[in-house]
Amino acid sequence: MNVSTFKRLLADIKKVGINRIKIKPTKEALEIIKTSLVTRKDVKERWKEVAEILNVKKHIRSKDEKSQGPGRRKGGKYSRLSKKKRWIIKVRALRNAVKILEKENKIDSTMKKILYKKIKGGEIKSKRALMETLSRLGGING
Repeated sequence: MNVSTFKRLLADIKKVGINRIKIKPTKEALEIIKTSLVTRKDVKERWKEVAEILNVKKHIRSKDEKSQGPGRRKGGKYSRLSKKKRWIIKVRALRNAVKILEKENKIDSTMKKILYKKIKGGEIKSKRALMETLSRLGGING
């Protein structure tokens, strides 16, 4: 058996590509291939002495990833997002703004709780509305 036949057989047995099989660079390995490996059964039993299978996984783009470029899009930026996704993005942004205000000591913890509840209830819908609510409640320190 020659090396290319061995690689082809092992690739078929292990269900990987031929390029994933690497022969160990020793004289003993080549002698084993040339003399003792004859059938598929022999290859199955003794392949670990001769070769190793490389674990290389390339990123394979899915069908959806291929067809999502700017040329394929129809509709605006937010028409392609579900209502729930839009809500999540908006609420996270508002909560981060409240956290920043608290870190800068512009609001205290009670005001933070009030704002969190207003954001959750949908009363505050944007950062501008957040600042207006804060000024209305008189919650901004210095």
